[in-house]
Parts: sequence; structure tokens; C-alpha cells
Amino acid sequence: MFMTQTVLVTGATSGICLILANELTNKGFNVFGTSRNPALHQGSVSFELLPLDLFSQKSIRTCVELLLSKSASGV
Repeated sequence: MFMTQTVLVTGATSGICLILANELTNKGFNVFGTSRNPALHQGSVSFELLPLDLFSQKSIRTCVELLLSKSASGV
């Protein structure tokens, strides 16, 4: 049984992280990117964006919980 690997790429809306997230998506990984404001980038990336502010412990905790629930459900 083949299991798709899930990857979290922080700052995935620009630069090398955007390139990396797109490349991993193209290779079949289940990619989640992060952005402080995902709504600004919806439709411009080929992977799901999760909200994350690395300066906020609450935001980090929420992002990890969301990532775990989405990857466990196969979304």
C-alpha cells in the first residue's frame, strides 16, 4: 500500500519555499504551505495554505493541529 507523504513548507508563498512547495506537489507529495495571510494567495498556489505566524505560539499550535487533522483525514 502506497502512502502519500505530507510536507509542511513554511513561507511557501514566495521565493525558494514557493519553488520547493510546487516541486514537491508536482512529485506527488501532499503539500501544505503556510502564510500569515493565506487569503491573499488563494488561487495563486497549487497546494493548500494554512495560516501561520511564527512569532505566535498560539498560531503555531493551531497550525500544527490543523495540519495533523487534515493529513490524518486525507484532505
